[in-house]
Amino acid sequence: MCSRLPPSAAGARTLPVAPRYSKRKKQRLQVEGLDTLERLSDLWLNDNPVTDLDHIADATQSCKETLTVVYLENTPAAKASDAYLHVMKQMLPKLEYLDSTKITR
Repeated sequence: MCSRLPPSAAGARTLPVAPRYSKRKKQRLQVEGLDTLERLSDLWLNDNPVTDLDHIADATQSCKETLTVVYLENTPAAKASDAYLHVMKQMLPKLEYLDSTKITR
């Protein structure tokens, strides 16, 4: 299965495998396949059972220099930590928007 990006995405290419999202026990969301998306700029996982920011850090390792927009609002991981904003800024150095908040450094 291939994912086609809209023609408006300049320089985009067809991806050989779309990222998979699988639910495991206790409604934990496992994000897989992001390691092939080295130029990913936006990641929207809001309103999903994302429970662990460390898992997001591991899953976004290959695209951490290109990710500028991340939506994790209404997830257990975003609600669980008072340091959510700080952790995400440290994890993703190019982050410009987290949820609907513009990041200032």
